[in-house]
Amino acid sequence: MTAPPAVLGAAVPIACTLTGDDVGPVKLQVAGDEQTTTTARVGQRIELWGRLEPGRTRALTVLATRGDARARATVEVRRWAARRDGVDWPSPPKGVRVDVADGEYVNEKDGSVLLFVPPGRFSMGIVGDLAARNVRLSRGFFVGKLEVSRAQFRRFCTETGRPTPPWPPGGDALPANDVSRDDARDYCRWAALRLPTEAEWEFTARGPENRLFPWGDDAAAGRANTLSRHPTPPSRAPAPTTYLVPVGTCPADLSPFGCLDMAGNVSEWVDDAFAPDMDAEHVDPRGPTTSTAVARGGSVEHPDGKVRSTIRVTVVTNTFIGFRVARDLVDG
Repeated sequence: MTAPPAVLGAAVPIACTLTGDDVGPVKLQVAGDEQTTTTARVGQRIELWGRLEPGRTRALTVLATRGDARARATVEVRRWAARRDGVDWPSPPKGVRVDVADGEYVNEKDGSVLLFVPPGRFSMGIVGDLAARNVRLSRGFFVGKLEVSRAQFRRFCTETGRPTPPWPPGGDALPANDVSRDDARDYCRWAALRLPTEAEWEFTARGPENRLFPWGDDAAAGRANTLSRHPTPPSRAPAPTTYLVPVGTCPADLSPFGCLDMAGNVSEWVDDAFAPDMDAEHVDPRGPTTSTAVARGGSVEHPDGKVRSTIRVTVVTNTFIGFRVARDLVDG
């Protein structure tokens, strides 16, 4: 029996497969919850739903009975820090599986780890970057926990017959940098994913608390792979990309929803440019997709104090720009 991560008060599915001698139908029930009762036979895979209430341990007990015989199993349910109380765990869409051991979604085509970002409101932008405006995202979505790595991008190039960027050998765990927005979009189409919109990217980095940095409002030196970690600017280094570090190796560069490296390492392409002429509260805003490409977040080119989650980079391509993926909760 397995169960995905959960929060207190949220209903969680428990996948069950009966094993042993086939003795006929067996009644299964989550202890203390008669509404979860169902009947199954040996070899049949079924799904029970249980609810973790405040004050209870993060585990559910499943009872199996037939006549006077009874067995029980305790199912540990991991808590996913990226989720909020009252937000149910969404079912994975086609091509995405739940990694029960780690409590994460995995996109099967390219191996990207996906995190769930629930619907929410936030203030997008601050003076100096983009005029602040109220934004509401009405639908939850998946977003990549990590930036896409060189190993992932190399595999994409191999399978699609396109040239690999001129990276030196090795460095598979480094972010896939020096790629254009079109390159990133092509990768996403191949992997049945997409780039996040600007609004989605910024909400993922800031959360409903409107943090200035993914981890809070303090620049906090040393949290991200930024210029402040290095003795000279990358442009003066003999090999600028030696300033990059493997994706996910700065655990303190952590967003409210569990994403890593949103402040440092490389800036990240988004799919649109936020339209500047929207008024009032913007619901699921999406700017033009054919205008000047926009990347979000800081990189190793920026000092600690300049990697706010509102930073925007408008260029054609850059040594220190990569991307992370996103995906809708449902196909279509």
